[in-house]
Parts: sequence; C-alpha cells; structure tokens
Amino acid sequence: MVDVRDAITQDFVALLGSEPARSVHAVTMLEDGEPLVIGGFYHDGDRLVVFGEVKPGADIAAWGRRRAMVAGYRRIVELLEARGIFAYAGADPVPGAGQLLEHMGFERVLGPYYRRVPGRQAWT
Repeated sequence: MVDVRDAITQDFVALLGSEPARSVHAVTMLEDGEPLVIGGFYHDGDRLVVFGEVKPGADIAAWGRRRAMVAGYRRIVELLEARGIFAYAGADPVPGAGQLLEHMGFERVLGPYYRRVPGRQAWT
C-alpha cells in the first residue's frame, strides 16, 4: 500500500542514510511503511528551494505510486502557496523531471532551472 504523510527525520535516515542537513518542510511517500520518495523545500536566504529524493532503483511509474506522488506534490504546492513567495527548483536530467515541475506550476527560467510564482495555477 502506498501512503503520503508529512516527513519525519527517520524517513530521511531510512532513505538517504542521514538526517537532513538543514531545516526542511517535506512529505514522504511510503510503500508498505518504507520511504520511497521524499519531496519538499527549504529556505535559502529569502527564497525557497524545492527538492525531491527517490529511493535508488525504485520504479515510481507504477500506477499506484504515480497517484501517491501526485498527492504528495500537491501537498508541497499547498505548503509553498501558504508562504506566498517565489520557489526555485532544478530539474534532474531524467525523463519527465521538467514536465513534473511544469505541472506543479513552475516555469523554466534557464537551462534546467525553474521558478514558481505565488498564485500560479498548478496541474494544468
């Protein structure tokens, strides 16, 4: 079973092997109680930087997993909107990364870098 919840420190340790290096706001996609994906954002000065980490070797294309990822990323967009400031992200060089950011309301600004303006509609 796939589930989405607010991330806790133990999720980072289980997925990445260590606690986050800075304070983050994140959600975890769990499968059978084990972290599969962690996504969220952190403050870098006066801007927000969005990140996502996937368990190495995980097949996130399965239908149930995709639905959970969408639910998780919608939650991240809600958290971004609550802060009302610009957010930035870099698209990894994997198929669909830029498209996912665009669905989340980000716009490409240069190369693999994207920006999200507060109030911009997501999931178009």
